[in-house]
Amino acid sequence: MHSWVDGQPADNVPLKDRGLAYGDGVFETIAIKSGRPVLLDRHLQRLDEGCSAWLWWLIKR
Repeated sequence: MHSWVDGQPADNVPLKDRGLAYGDGVFETIAIKSGRPVLLDRHLQRLDEGCSAWLWWLIKR
C-alpha cells in the first residue's frame, strides 16, 4: 500500500496532521475488475466534485 502526505510519498503521518486529527480530506474508492476500473467516468466526476467542495471549504474558513 502506498501512502501520501501533502502530495509526497510517506511512510507515516505526523500526529499534528489536520487530516488525521479531524478526518479532513477527499476520499474515493473505485472497484477494479479484471485489472480495469469500473465506472471510471462516474468515479472521476465524484472525485472532481469532492475536490471542488473541499477547496470551497478551505477558502471559506
